[in-house]
Amino acid sequence: MDPVIGLDVAQGKSQVQAFLQKKKPYKKSFVFDHNVLGLHDFYRFYQEVEEAAGLPPVVVFEDIIMNLFYSSYRTIKLFTI
Repeated sequence: MDPVIGLDVAQGKSQVQAFLQKKKPYKKSFVFDHNVLGLHDFYRFYQEVEEAAGLPPVVVFEDIIMNLFYSSYRTIKLFTI
């Protein structure tokens, strides 16, 4: 499995969790603010995961879809940095 970094984006901040292998989290999850310092922290973490895995991680975003009749979660593979 390729390394993966998951982002749960909320208003003003994002929760981050990385996995080097299936069901094996890399370190603890953390939150970063949506500002220059927060983005810098995320980028440094991205580089750390890349170094630990030996491959660039795939970044996925969690998206909440709301409908009049139901709500569901889906994860979209958007891009690899």
